[in-house]
Amino acid sequence: METGFAAKFWPYVRILRAALPHLRADGSVTLVTAASARAASPGTAGLAAINGALEAMVPPLAVELAPLRINAVSPGVVETPWWDTVPAEQREALFEGFAKSGPVGRISRPGATGLPRRAATEPREP
Repeated sequence: METGFAAKFWPYVRILRAALPHLRADGSVTLVTAASARAASPGTAGLAAINGALEAMVPPLAVELAPLRINAVSPGVVETPWWDTVPAEQREALFEGFAKSGPVGRISRPGATGLPRRAATEPREP
């Protein structure tokens, strides 16, 4: 779990701290989390803690840093090398199950998750 926090949680904190003086007051920051923050799946306690911590930061940061907008997105299951430790047949069955239970009926691929982040960070119309 310490490695996971070192790889995902603390970099967000350090980058945000370093970027704050350079961001526009009406800008936006988006943290990328994961469904593991809100799910109870065996073997994902560490992921739940890391992503849950990121999601828990969003409301207080939004208040503290207003008018800067602070958001979090969770792109769902993304087919990345993270899944390579799962045997291929089992992985395909998992992906099929995730796709059937998800809102868009498929899992995501790397690079396909940028649109929600761009939409969340575009300036709002007055």
